[in-house]
Amino acid sequence: MANLTTKEVCELLGIPYQDLLNLYYSLEDRLPVEKVGRNLVWSPEAVAAARRMLAIRRQKSMRQTAEAESYLEALSRLRKAGSEIRSLGESLLAVHEDLKKNPPTATGFIHSLPDDHLRLITPLAVLLSPTRRKRWKAALAEAALETEGDTREQAMAELRRVLVRNYNLLRSEPASDPEMWQPLQQLIRPKRPLPWLTRSEERLPSGGEDEPGGA
Repeated sequence: MANLTTKEVCELLGIPYQDLLNLYYSLEDRLPVEKVGRNLVWSPEAVAAARRMLAIRRQKSMRQTAEAESYLEALSRLRKAGSEIRSLGESLLAVHEDLKKNPPTATGFIHSLPDDHLRLITPLAVLLSPTRRKRWKAALAEAALETEGDTREQAMAELRRVLVRNYNLLRSEPASDPEMWQPLQQLIRPKRPLPWLTRSEERLPSGGEDEPGGA
């Protein structure tokens, strides 16, 4: 192949005239191009070198373009994931608030009171639920009473003690809290002596009388 002018090299390589000049000025010392007057004369070796450098630059440009596209795609995925995570976070917060407002409950029953002189008319149904402080709450809706304990059993035991204490206090002064006394007197009654025990006590001799058969 004979020597070519710059215009002929552009036609051969299929690149704009200015692009070939930019390549020449950036690689002038590495391209065997002869300068004749104001014209550049491209030898076959110079054309081949220019073709190689253009191929390298084209590959680099394509790689950079691919990296840029990959970067933009990654940003888009992150933006979408961030939006989904934000939406999921809002949903989880809503569920968390609902759970706090509506804790799971269980039902327990009180069958007796810690007072030998009092009895329950019927077993009392008690609602048991966890609190925010990792404790348990026992609630008796009929008497508007609530107690807490580290365990369900402790909360129930405390509620039994509160029932006895409130009943004994209001029994002597019901007017001090009629709203509390009204349900308590419908739930609790004093124990009555057993008939057979009463009769046995009546048959016992008094301390001032001699027993039959005595001296």
